[in-house]
Amino acid sequence: MNNAYDTFKSSNPSEWAHATTSQIATLVGPVESLSPVTIIAVHKHIMQRSVHFVANQSQFLATHLFWIRPQEQIDDLAVVEDMVHRKDPLLDAFAAKARQLILRNREILTSTSSLPPAVKPQPDIQFTDQEKVIVRFLKAVLRSQRSTQKDPYIVPSSFILKKIAYQQPSEDLVHFELIGIDDATISRFLVDLGVLTAWDDPNTGKNELHFLHEKGLEQQITSVTCAVDPSLRSLGPTDLYPKDIVESLRHDFGNLPAYIVDDVGAEELDDALSVEPVAGDPSSYWIHVHIADPTSILPPTHEVAQQAHRQTTSLYFIHQTLPMLPKDSVFEALSLGSGRDSGRPDKTLSFSFKLDHAGEIVDYKVRAGLIRNTHIVKYNEMDAALGLPRSNLYSYPFPGTERDISLRTFPKSDVTNMRTLHFLAKRLLDARLRTDALSTHVRDVEITMSPRPPPSNPFDVSQPIQSIGFPTLDYRVRDENSEFLDSRGVISEMMKTASRVASRFFRDHNIPAIRRSAGRMTTASEETFGDLLAIRDPMGNIPYVDLVRANGVFPAAQYTTKINGHWQLGIPDGEGYTRVTSPLRRYADIVAHWQIKHALVSPASAPFFSEDWMNTFIVEFSAKEARLRKIELWHRANWAVKFLKRWIAHPENHKDVEDPLQSLTCVVVAATTEDRITRSFHTQVLLPEIGLRGVLRGLSSGEEVQIGDVLPVKLGDLKTGLKPAIGVVRR
Repeated sequence: MNNAYDTFKSSNPSEWAHATTSQIATLVGPVESLSPVTIIAVHKHIMQRSVHFVANQSQFLATHLFWIRPQEQIDDLAVVEDMVHRKDPLLDAFAAKARQLILRNREILTSTSSLPPAVKPQPDIQFTDQEKVIVRFLKAVLRSQRSTQKDPYIVPSSFILKKIAYQQPSEDLVHFELIGIDDATISRFLVDLGVLTAWDDPNTGKNELHFLHEKGLEQQITSVTCAVDPSLRSLGPTDLYPKDIVESLRHDFGNLPAYIVDDVGAEELDDALSVEPVAGDPSSYWIHVHIADPTSILPPTHEVAQQAHRQTTSLYFIHQTLPMLPKDSVFEALSLGSGRDSGRPDKTLSFSFKLDHAGEIVDYKVRAGLIRNTHIVKYNEMDAALGLPRSNLYSYPFPGTERDISLRTFPKSDVTNMRTLHFLAKRLLDARLRTDALSTHVRDVEITMSPRPPPSNPFDVSQPIQSIGFPTLDYRVRDENSEFLDSRGVISEMMKTASRVASRFFRDHNIPAIRRSAGRMTTASEETFGDLLAIRDPMGNIPYVDLVRANGVFPAAQYTTKINGHWQLGIPDGEGYTRVTSPLRRYADIVAHWQIKHALVSPASAPFFSEDWMNTFIVEFSAKEARLRKIELWHRANWAVKFLKRWIAHPENHKDVEDPLQSLTCVVVAATTEDRITRSFHTQVLLPEIGLRGVLRGLSSGEEVQIGDVLPVKLGDLKTGLKPAIGVVRR
C-alpha cells in the first residue's frame, strides 16, 4: 500500500486525480477476493494519509471516493513543513515582505473602495522562487476538508501567519490567533498579500472545482455507444454529426406560436410553449413543450459532450458563468429563438400532452420538431399580459439596489394564448392539489454583480498585485411563497408535465431512463400530517416554521432507473419524472435526449444506454451534483456576507437611507444547543429580511426560546470563506 499514491496520482504534477477505496484495494489483491475487514483496513489507511488522499466532500458513503493531491502540492507542503521545523530565516524575510504588502494593499483598498474594480502589479515587489513555494502552499490551504480527516495544512499555515503578526504588532495588521486561523483568515491574508483580488471567491477556485475536469465514466461512453450504433465509429473526438439523424422524422409545427418565457438576462433559452384547442372537444387542449435540441449536432463521442459529462451542468456563479456547452456560434445557435431574424427554424425535441377538463394527461406524443414562429417573452411581461399584479417574488431590503424593467404589450392573439396556457397550468396545479402533495420555501438571497466578470489576476504567483476598487453588488431576497400562479408558475407546471411525459415514453417503450423520485414527508403522526395538509395555501405550500414545529422532514430526492413517483410533485409510482427540459445546461438531460432519439430512429434495437450504465452514471453525477449544490450555497452566502460587511464598513455611502440592519428580526427554527467551551447556548435561525440563515448566539441557560419565535436581533460575527457563517445576538 505504500505505493498507492505513486500508482494513482495524476501524471500532470499540478493536477488532481481520484480513486475509490475498491480501486486502491486492488494493490492488495483482486477486490472480489478481499474480505470486508481488509477493505475497511484499506479505507482507514487511506483516510490517515491525508497528505496524499482527500476524502470526497459529498456522498462519500455512496462513492468511497478519494481525491489525490497533485505532486506539486505534496512537494510544496514538504518544503514549507521543513522551513517551519528548521525556523528557516527565509520565513523571516517572507514575513517582512508580507507586512509591507499588507500595509500598502489595505491602504489602497480603503482609499479606492468606491471605484470600479481593477488589478495592477505591485511596482517594486516580487516573490523569490522560495517565496513562491510559500504562496502556492497558502493557496492550497483554500480547500474544504471533511472534519473526519486530519488537515495537514493547519500547523504550518498557522506558524507562518503568526510569525507575520509577531514580527510587527500594529493596528494595521491582522493579529492572528491560533484558534482563529481558518480558510477565511487565509483568504483575507492572500488578498492583503496581493495574491488574490479582493473579489476572488475561494468556493469557486481551482481547489474546489478541480473535480469538474477529472476523467471518469465519459471515457467509456465511446465504446458503449459505438457498440449500439456502429455509425459512431467513423466520428473522431471533434466530429459533429454529419447530418441530423432524425431529420426525416421531424414534425413541422408551422406557424403555431411558440413562447419562450424566461428571465431578463437569461443565458440559455432552452424551452418554449405552444397550445392548441382540440377540435370537437372545447374542454381539452394539446400543449407542446418544445425543448432545444443539442443532440441534433452533438454525438456522445464528441469532446464537447465528454467535457459536458465531466462538468455535469452549467454553473451560474455571481461573478461569472461556466457554461456546460461552449459559447461559440455553433452551440449558441441551439438556443431557441436564435434563428428568428434569419428565418431559420429551431430544431426541438417536443413533448406534447393532451389535457382534459380535470387537468389529467389523456394522451401524449414525443417527437423531434421544428418551430418557426417563436416569441421571446420575459416573466414580468407575461404577468402583465395575464393581468396579474406585479410579482412580489423579490424584495430589495437595501435601498438603491432595485432595478426597473420596461414592459412590452402584445397582440390580442398572443395574450389569448398566454391566458390559455395560464388556466391550463392552473388545471395541472389543481390536479396536484387533489393529491396529498405539499411543499415549503424559505426566503433566499440573490446577489448580482457589475462588471461581470470582474477583472482577474493575470499574473503568476511571482508577481503580487494591487486590488483597486470593488464590483458593484445588488442585493435582493427571493420569496417563492406566492399566493397566486404567475408566469414562473406556468412555466414550472409545464416543464414538470413534460418530464412526466418523458418518463411515460420510456416506460411505455421499455427503455431505461433516469428518474428523480422522492417519497412522502415524515411526521410524528398521521394527525400531524393532516394538520399540515390543512394549512396548504393555493399553491400547495406551507410555512416553513409550521413544518419545523411539526418535526416534518422531506426525504432527499434521489435518482433511480425504477419508475418511482415524486410525492412533492404529486407524481405517482408507475409514472415517474425524467428531466429532459434543460439540455443546454444539464448533461443528464442530454443523455435522455440521446436515449429518446435512438428509440425514435431504431425502435427495434437495443437502448442506447443500458440500465447498468445508467445506474453507474447515477452514482457519478449524483455525487457531483450534491457537491456543486453545496458549493453554490456557500458561494452565494459568501457574497452576501461580503455585501453586509461592506454595507457596515461604509455607512457614508447610505447615510440618507434607512438601514434595514437596524430593524433585523430572526425566526427560531431549531432547539437550543449548548456550546461546551463558552457554556452559552445558541440556536439556528432564519433572517427573513435579508434572506439568510444564521446562528443566534449568547443565550443563557434559563432563556426560553421556542421554535417559531420571532425575535429582534442585531448582527454579530460575520465569517466569509469556504463555509460562511452569520452570528446574531438579541437586540
